[in-house]
Amino acid sequence: MSMLTVDPAGAAARLRARAVAAFGGALVVLALLCAGAQAAAWRPPLDLPGPADRDAGFDVAAAPDGTVVAVWTRTTEGKSQVMGSVRPPGGAFSTPEPLGAPSGGFPRVTVDGRGDATVVWEQHEGNSALFTIEQSTRPAGGSFLAPQPLSSPTAEANPAIHPGAREIRGNAVDENCDKVKEPFPKVSANASLVVLFGRGFVQLKTLKVSALERRDTVKLSCKGGGCRRSLRATIRIKRKTRLLLLTKRVKSVRLDRRARLTVRVSHPGFVARIFRFTVKRLGDVPEREELCQPPGAKRPRGC
Repeated sequence: MSMLTVDPAGAAARLRARAVAAFGGALVVLALLCAGAQAAAWRPPLDLPGPADRDAGFDVAAAPDGTVVAVWTRTTEGKSQVMGSVRPPGGAFSTPEPLGAPSGGFPRVTVDGRGDATVVWEQHEGNSALFTIEQSTRPAGGSFLAPQPLSSPTAEANPAIHPGAREIRGNAVDENCDKVKEPFPKVSANASLVVLFGRGFVQLKTLKVSALERRDTVKLSCKGGGCRRSLRATIRIKRKTRLLLLTKRVKSVRLDRRARLTVRVSHPGFVARIFRFTVKRLGDVPEREELCQPPGAKRPRGC
């Protein structure tokens, strides 16, 4: 596998891959072969600093004055990165330098009639399938400039990802390429508990759950001393409900210290809301805690 370029004066440069013994030959040393205009043969090859990842691409281009720009992809700690090196006429190649952030690959380089070089490549976003096209330019005789994006994030060979596509909430993909990954919507319901308390006791009086939507599920549970069977129930909401009264289930129940009453409101495809009422001290109002649990999450966490 090799890349060939010819400058306007007829000088040629060819970048070829020579496999080294690693990972089935995927790693290579890039060797540059040059020939001047009217030359009858290639000059001896010159190995560039490597190794490079052959599968992630490499390229070479020559300027009118004989300057050669080589780009390739190096893999470090499992992530590919686009590298570049320049050889002035009659000189040696510069120390390779990264042109972009890790997770880049498939570089291509071109040099115009003024000797200005432009390198473009695919820059992936973390471990996702999304990538942008980025570029770095090098003015003749200068240095590579900071990379700039040329496109919005997209995903190759995925027709569901394009500007204007329907965004799927809660996944790690930006389907409509607006650089925003929509989160799961959150259940809007709320829960409140009214208690009577005095010296040495906490007695439940009223439990209310408000702002419920059709297909919501309310799950009531209790753990600890004083809990009754009535405090364990699953209620499926069949229509939009402004206020659900659960007073009959909790009225006159006296909870012991460290007992916990939990109200969990869930909805398919939504972040569930969990309300915990824990008796920290007898003779005081139970402590209220609100948690959220996205679909697929094993445990709830702070909202």
